[in-house]
Amino acid sequence: MTGTTTQVMIDLADRIHAPNGAEYQSVARRLVQMSRSMLCFAFGCGAAALLYNCVGIKCFLVPPIVGSLPLILRLIGRSQPSTQS
Repeated sequence: MTGTTTQVMIDLADRIHAPNGAEYQSVARRLVQMSRSMLCFAFGCGAAALLYNCVGIKCFLVPPIVGSLPLILRLIGRSQPSTQS
């Protein structure tokens, strides 16, 4: 995230000081993509803080449960008999 924040600041400076350069479109595109990533990260941090505030230390159970769901679903899918003939 440090690299993303740094690149966003560099892109903002480029847009302010050289708004009509040849790389304007690529800088603008990169700025939008990286800003979106930063906003999603900030939203996730805020959601985690809110969850911790509401639930307390129990919120640390959520990541292992969510992370194990694909494995559990895969194991359930293997254990069911195939219905194809």
